[in-house]
Amino acid sequence: MARRIDVHHHFMSQAYIDAMGVERVASPGSAGKAEAFTALLRSSRIITDRVSVFAEYGYLHDSFAGIESRNAVEGGLVYAIVHPQPHQLELDAGIGYAHESRSVGDSTSTPQALVGGRYKYTLSDTAEITDEVNVTASLSDSEDWRAGNVAAIIVKMASIFSLKLSNNLRYVNASVPGFETTDTITSIALVAKF
Repeated sequence: MARRIDVHHHFMSQAYIDAMGVERVASPGSAGKAEAFTALLRSSRIITDRVSVFAEYGYLHDSFAGIESRNAVEGGLVYAIVHPQPHQLELDAGIGYAHESRSVGDSTSTPQALVGGRYKYTLSDTAEITDEVNVTASLSDSEDWRAGNVAAIIVKMASIFSLKLSNNLRYVNASVPGFETTDTITSIALVAKF
């Protein structure tokens, strides 16, 4: 079972906090035990109509990938390449620090660099297509890098509720020993935006 909750809270005209991506996946026979859980809290401050800065905290628990917990704090710049609707394209770059506790082998703690991009195509007032790509590389171990892609179709059902169909692809180059380097999650989720 997968459940995703996206929460958006806006304050002041040029800043927002975006908490998104709470995801719980249980394997058959696990009696509802959380096997994978992700959370992201992101705050952004608009500098100009195309440039903003961000700070974020991310958490990951994924026993399917051998990760007991991964905590990452990151910050950087966002540049809006295409700004007006229906198309929107943003690129971001930043630095951060991550600590990962693994179920097998040593834990890792490393400074990291990140780049990413987000594309959104608004089909109508009630439907949109999104695609997010990101790459994170350790600054202390060139073999330790990871990439991700999330493609989604979101359909608004009511004033705060939407239905989201997404495919999440994650790749970890220096994966936990004995675990796969690639992980995919396809989900249908009810999303609440406040």
